[in-house]
Amino acid sequence: MKNTILMSLAGKLPSTGEVVLRNKLEGVSDETLNKISASIPMLNLKSPGAGLVLGLLFGGLGVDRFYKGDIGLGFMKLLLSLTLGFLLNLAQTQPSDTTYTMLVLFTVVAVIWMFADLFLVFSGIKKDNLNKILMIL
Repeated sequence: MKNTILMSLAGKLPSTGEVVLRNKLEGVSDETLNKISASIPMLNLKSPGAGLVLGLLFGGLGVDRFYKGDIGLGFMKLLLSLTLGFLLNLAQTQPSDTTYTMLVLFTVVAVIWMFADLFLVFSGIKKDNLNKILMIL
């Protein structure tokens, strides 16, 4: 039963989390294992792969952060994208050195944040999944 639980969670937990979970399940009775196995589908575990795909496709809009549950960071990324759009429009209608400098600065910040979030969201979803499972143990 322990192996079935661990196999059903493959890819959704950090590698260290699988070891922690295996150790926690060692001393658990079969009745408790059945309860745990029945409650895991109700935990609404997120897919790290889906978070990665959302980050690749819509990371600049914060969709990956919204999926993970980080609503505040999702809104900040969305606001950054809207600011970039505004600055791009401003640079086209009223070009100035200040506008171009701000546009470049905001673009660099957005690109770095987007690529960093590919890793952070992927690993963060796995950590969140582990925490949800450990709460029911």
